[in-house]
Amino acid sequence: MSGAPPTSTNPTATTSLLPAKSWQHFVAGGLGGMCGAIVTSPFDVVKTRLQSSLFREKHASVGVVGGGVAALPQRPTGLLWNFVETGHILRDIYRDESPQALFKGLGPTLVGVIPARSINFFTYGNGKHIIANNFNNGQENSYVHLSAAAIAGIITGTATNPIWV
Repeated sequence: MSGAPPTSTNPTATTSLLPAKSWQHFVAGGLGGMCGAIVTSPFDVVKTRLQSSLFREKHASVGVVGGGVAALPQRPTGLLWNFVETGHILRDIYRDESPQALFKGLGPTLVGVIPARSINFFTYGNGKHIIANNFNNGQENSYVHLSAAAIAGIITGTATNPIWV
């Protein structure tokens, strides 16, 4: 036996630019984006219907009476009525078309949302780590978060632009 001190052969002892489990941000972002898109899909269907001129013509508040046009009673207006009307539209789609109709267009949405959220979470989480360690002595503050969010937004937008187009 020699008197030399033992050397460390642990490969994880080296410092890395990215945190050890940075892939978790990527997976969490994708799963979170997918869940969010699924939960809000019925509201996207309602939004699309309300933007459609065919839908508005079908639900117009003016009726034809005896060859002339007669105005029907005014619908209620206001913020609360918007929520009630959204509920009525959701109910009508569910009843008249099918429960699956509430999720029309979900596939293309998921094709864009999952990669976008994955890239955004991965870039933001790792960006905070890199910026804090290299430019702020390992400390996170509002500027570190702002910088990481801005970089994540730019990278996400650039990477997913072809998907959305």
